[in-house]
Amino acid sequence: MIFEVIFSFFASGIIKIISLVNIGHLSTQIMTKFYNIIDFIFENLTLLGLFIRPSSLVSVSLLMLAIINFEKIYGVAVWIKRKIKP
Repeated sequence: MIFEVIFSFFASGIIKIISLVNIGHLSTQIMTKFYNIIDFIFENLTLLGLFIRPSSLVSVSLLMLAIINFEKIYGVAVWIKRKIKP
């Protein structure tokens, strides 16, 4: 569900970036096919589940957050220890 939101923002970003490039007027057929391809890619994000289990992805993301913020977490733990034990 989170990936769907992230990828929908990504898809809208791609469309906005492409709309900034002035490539002239494209036919509605070409734009419709482009939108269909983007929709096909981002609506079928459940295919990601074939390769990565969502529960594993959640666990790994929490672990990565803990590793990235280890210094801050350690600092808070030491601060709490100092407050408890004067």
